[in-house]
Order: sequence, then structure tokens, then C-alpha cells
Amino acid sequence: MKAKQKLMKMMIHQLAVRVIMKTLWKVIILFIISLDFNHEVIATLERGMKYNYHKDNIKHEILSSLKFSENKTFAECLIPIIQYLLNLSTQKDFHKKALIHYFAQVDLILM
Repeated sequence: MKAKQKLMKMMIHQLAVRVIMKTLWKVIILFIISLDFNHEVIATLERGMKYNYHKDNIKHEILSSLKFSENKTFAECLIPIIQYLLNLSTQKDFHKKALIHYFAQVDLILM
């Protein structure tokens, strides 16, 4: 009887480990996809500002093309932009006027 119980516990343990590993892989894949999306949003914003694209074109690219191609919400598009701007503000060679300028640009883009 003890051998059966021990075998049953071992089987349950193995099943639990498989379920946890499967779930962990799904979480890792979703995290990588999210990082890729965030990178693409920031790259699109930087390109638009660098080449002085019209704000409507940048807005359309981020909020229409990227948002719908990745099935994201408006908030999920804003998060990487806000994080990017806040990271800019912590750089040593970054000036407050430049930060205000960037926030104004984003404000214009997203309106």
C-alpha cells in the first residue's frame, strides 16, 4: 500500500512540475513579445521625432498599425512611451527643457 501511495505522490509531483513548466514558458514568451512591442513603439516614436514626421502620421502608426497588429489597448501603447520619457529624464546630459519638449511632442501626437 505504501508503494502505491509513494508512486501516486511521485506521479502527481511530476504532473505538477510539467504544468508549472508549461505555464512558465507561456509567461516567458508573452514577456518577450511584450518587450518587442515596447521596443517597436519607442522606435516608431524616435523615428517620427528624428525625421520630423507629422504628428498625425506618428499617431496613426502607433495607435492604429502597431496597436491593432499586436491586439493591444491604448494604455499598452502609452506605457512604453511614458517609460521612455521618464528614462530620458534620468540621463545626465538631458535638460529639463528637452524633457518638456518631448512631453509636448507626445501630447501633440496622442491628441
